[in-house]
Amino acid sequence: MRKLESEIKTNGHLYKQIDRTQNTAIYSQHTKDGVLAGHEVFIIKIGKETEINGTLIPERELYPKNEDFGKTAWSVGIDEKYALKRFEEISNFAKGKTIRAR
Repeated sequence: MRKLESEIKTNGHLYKQIDRTQNTAIYSQHTKDGVLAGHEVFIIKIGKETEINGTLIPERELYPKNEDFGKTAWSVGIDEKYALKRFEEISNFAKGKTIRAR
């Protein structure tokens, strides 16, 4: 299964992985100018194997979509100490859980 990248560019930002467990991750969010804009903590969803136009896309880890926030993903502000605390709390809550994308 393809794992999340350590750096992801999306929504006009650069996200850098700070830490992860088997099923949770925390990324710092940076503007296009490199300024820290916040942190995102989430339970990693698994995308099912899919075929698109005859090409097989294997099962993979997914970065959260906008609609995931407040459910399985949270923006936790700019303070890294607080963000890491929330990451630990969410990781403990999600331990052993697998979320499959629909």
